[in-house]
Amino acid sequence: MSPERTAHQGQPHDLVIREEISTRAIEALMANYRDSQQAILDLVDNAVDNRIEGKPSTIRIRVSKDEITITNTGGKGLNSEGLTNYFKWGHSEKTDAEIGQFGVGGKAAMGFLGRGMEITCSADGSDTEYHVEDISWESRSEGSLKEFTPEVKRAESEDGYFRVKVTGLKRVINSQALATKIGDIYRPLLLDRSIIATVNGKPVEPVSVNYVEGNPELKSQKYKLGTRFGDEIEAEFGILQPNQRVKPGIRCYYRGRLIESEQFFGHPGPAQLAGSSRLIGEVHLDNVPVIPNKSSFIHSSLEWEQASRAIHNALNPWMEKIEKLRPDSSVNVERYEKDLARNAKRIIEHVLSESGIITKALLPGGSIGRLPAEDQESPRPNPKGTHKSPKSIEGRTAPKLQARGETKRWGAMHQVDIVSMGNDQIRSVVIDDEKTRRKILIINSDYPLYKANKKLGPEAQELYMAETIAAEICRLVTKDRSVEDYIEMVNEIMGDCGRIIGSRITRRNARN
Repeated sequence: MSPERTAHQGQPHDLVIREEISTRAIEALMANYRDSQQAILDLVDNAVDNRIEGKPSTIRIRVSKDEITITNTGGKGLNSEGLTNYFKWGHSEKTDAEIGQFGVGGKAAMGFLGRGMEITCSADGSDTEYHVEDISWESRSEGSLKEFTPEVKRAESEDGYFRVKVTGLKRVINSQALATKIGDIYRPLLLDRSIIATVNGKPVEPVSVNYVEGNPELKSQKYKLGTRFGDEIEAEFGILQPNQRVKPGIRCYYRGRLIESEQFFGHPGPAQLAGSSRLIGEVHLDNVPVIPNKSSFIHSSLEWEQASRAIHNALNPWMEKIEKLRPDSSVNVERYEKDLARNAKRIIEHVLSESGIITKALLPGGSIGRLPAEDQESPRPNPKGTHKSPKSIEGRTAPKLQARGETKRWGAMHQVDIVSMGNDQIRSVVIDDEKTRRKILIINSDYPLYKANKKLGPEAQELYMAETIAAEICRLVTKDRSVEDYIEMVNEIMGDCGRIIGSRITRRNARN
């Protein structure tokens, strides 16, 4: 062995390795949002956290073509030390009693939304204002971190305030859709006036959740649920009034911010029990940890497990009431619709097996690839009226497929079923089948677009079903990728599906 190889073997070394953050990592954090609304919510979370307990905080949002400004007044604001700490990635003086406790959201959100930023702030009770500005906040040279010399001047008021302006917007922001989103996400805080929010000068109204109140047995009830950890959960459960523009299930909040909705906590949802489309409720899980991007609670935590158990038990009597309720929709799903769904699944399987758009490694499991549908006799149009003729559509079958043997096996290709969920707000949902231990993609026959395609005929229905299946598969495959990747994959799959169904229609028309 050479002297060079043995000189320092087993001996201490002068080299010191220090952990550092790359500016490329910062840019990656700035890109880690699903859409502009999610990024804006991170900035609003900071404003919500900045409020003073017992004192309403006003959050004003201004959106234009090139800029968005979010100003919160009446809160704690920020002094010079707080502003310095704001620009430390990963540093946060917030506790787990606040929404934005991870120290990256606001800074990353500014870089996602636009090219530049301005921050103006003053602490509550202070007469000093600080202002920093960077027209190229989104970009930085490798190894070079940002430095600022704040402009200091007299404060606008003694009330604390914090204003962030993002300039050079890279994405179009719909102000009306944003107001609706804020009214949904911060509903409890808007209702009790902890915050007052406006978008382009118009007050943000909390989303309406209207419970059935006329029937004493169905009247909503408020609860204080306890867990084995001694945590207390505030909850309210009831029956949703018909024709509400809110999705059914339990809405789960953290510190007044909506984290998850459409939760049924182990009870059957609308795909399994149509009456569940009338269940509505709200729970405040302030002691359950959330993941950094606030898209869900940490379901593997003991806190979530204990809270889920308490909520499940409290919902038992409500599920008994719901089983006796008649759902808003009583549309019967015909057998031919279920056959069309199976055909749509086979078309998707054929496209995937032939094109290689998605590989077996990304979509494991088992399902036999077949040729796409070759129609023998197209289903007759739906009869008018409610009376069925002797040749009922119940007995019709969708176009058959010609099997070509076991070409390729696909798997988490979910089983597909069509169900009337009694609610027109849900397009589809994936459930676990306890018997087969497989997932089932349930397509809601009450969804408006489903109904519209049903009126157009079997091919339109089948294409809609294929699109719904493709959307779910691509959602799974592109879970950690960009929206653009998701859309591109859906478009590629649906392009092939359209060609298959289109050529079938052309052949049939030629025969006729």
